[in-house]
Amino acid sequence: MATFCINFISLFFFFSLLSTASIAETDQTTSFHGYDENDKREYNRSITEQSFNSNLGLIIELAKSGDITAQKDLGKKYLYGENFLQDYNKAIYWYRKAADTGDLDAQFNLGICYYQRLDQPEDLTEMFYWLEKAASKDHLEAQQMLDVAYAQILEIGSKAFNEGNYEIAFKFLKIAAEKGYSDAQLKIGQMYARGNYVDQDDKMAVKWFTMASNQNHGLSTALLGNMYMNGRGVEKDLNIGLTLIYYAAALGNEQAKSIIEMTRPDHFLAISSIDENRSKAVLSFIDKNITEKSEKKYFWQETIFLSRSEENINAIDSKLLTSYRVEDCRRNEYGFKQLEDIVIPDHKIEMVPAKPGSLIHKYVCENLIQNYNDSENEILSSGTGWLMPSGYIATNHHVVDGHTLISLIDADGKLHRASIVKMDKINDLALLKIDEHPPNLLPLPLSNSHCLAGQEVFTIGYPHPDLLGREAKVTNGIVSSSKGFNDDPRMLQISVPVQAGNSGGPLINPAGEVVGIVTEKLEPMGVFNKTGDFPQNVNYAIKINYLDALSEGLKKLPTRKSKPINKVTISDFVKTYKNSVFLVIAN
Repeated sequence: MATFCINFISLFFFFSLLSTASIAETDQTTSFHGYDENDKREYNRSITEQSFNSNLGLIIELAKSGDITAQKDLGKKYLYGENFLQDYNKAIYWYRKAADTGDLDAQFNLGICYYQRLDQPEDLTEMFYWLEKAASKDHLEAQQMLDVAYAQILEIGSKAFNEGNYEIAFKFLKIAAEKGYSDAQLKIGQMYARGNYVDQDDKMAVKWFTMASNQNHGLSTALLGNMYMNGRGVEKDLNIGLTLIYYAAALGNEQAKSIIEMTRPDHFLAISSIDENRSKAVLSFIDKNITEKSEKKYFWQETIFLSRSEENINAIDSKLLTSYRVEDCRRNEYGFKQLEDIVIPDHKIEMVPAKPGSLIHKYVCENLIQNYNDSENEILSSGTGWLMPSGYIATNHHVVDGHTLISLIDADGKLHRASIVKMDKINDLALLKIDEHPPNLLPLPLSNSHCLAGQEVFTIGYPHPDLLGREAKVTNGIVSSSKGFNDDPRMLQISVPVQAGNSGGPLINPAGEVVGIVTEKLEPMGVFNKTGDFPQNVNYAIKINYLDALSEGLKKLPTRKSKPINKVTISDFVKTYKNSVFLVIAN
């Protein structure tokens, strides 16, 4: 708490100089209750000559008699320790006397006193009470200080929340939440949903999630939708719940998009957008089963239109439009074979130019996976693989399990056919061999040391290649724990962001050595139902020694020899090894 106060001492002093009349500029019309004109002249002389301390006894008596200027002068001396021992309690005493008369500068500085002391719970309340009282009367410095104070309160509360200090978090965030800060409302709702510091209360969680959602806060809207879907704190309503999650996805919330992917595994979310007023949203889904005939591609498209009314911001109207769309990739055109129940004959389909940047057209006509797809083979799985020193390609078991046609695509877009050599279902590992093995590839070096919590790591992979494109993506983070879910000793818990398609990718340490294989991420719906919170960057990798065990006994294939590296930058590593990390496609 001391650090919190010290950070703003200079800022408060600056505001005080702006708002408190300087000694030389004090109002000369001050009333001197019970003192004669000689006393008044003596006080004014002491102010003019800045000989305040030599007349301290007189000033204290004047302050005691009710003189506002003297009370503020004493308050300032005690607040900043000018020729006194700094004493917030005495500063509060004298500023309070002046503030009670309605003096705006005194009210502002009284708020500063409480901010500086801040050693009792009621200090927060008093601080905002006096700052807001002065600000409501157009006191400029008080208005500016309120913005600073609320932002700092939110920052301190959020930091305490993230560190698990929920008592401090609740006290600070509650104030910001009641003032209307949506991030604070979200966290207060999460604390009620989980029972952190406060008694677990789903109705209170719904209340705070709703307040934040009404401000179009994405994660709060997703959590509120989940509360409806599970009947927590509200009557269970799957329709309302899913609609809220759709709206959260349109707001850009990644957790909501993940939930939608799970509820629609056969569809691709091509469009999720919201208008500038954040009141109308559009989501478009494409059926992954695309039919090709006469150089045109046919597929079902479902578009959901969502709107929030101004009268009832909680009510979201939704409308579903189903159509059978046609894409002519060669001519860069599209049309509709069927709109709702209206079927259009092929010769009457009106084809129009595809809009520049159309995500639907890009998905159907331009993405890499579809370029290698044909009418007889449907893409069922994709992931990441990488070249080991043994010459084999490592990936996850779940990426290739049950598939017979395996393709690897390198960073230059070249296609390599591969076959499965060995699999380990328990540890989710698989080894592949390129059919026409290129001996000039550079394998990724493997680590022979333990990976410790806190170590920096990164991965290279191909998440959502149908949406994010064919270029490999690099993400980094740390090893959060040397054990996985439920303290699984085979796994590493990592904060490296991963998505579908990262599975099988190498987890690399600062020395450029592979320490693990990216395997899975925590399922958000299940975690929320148990904890009231969505996991963020909680992912897992299998330790490299389990891959070593799987490759034992296999004949080594020819490769280039990796050079030992003491430390490597991520960009240099990617440049060196980019052609040794592959997009894995399994049919």
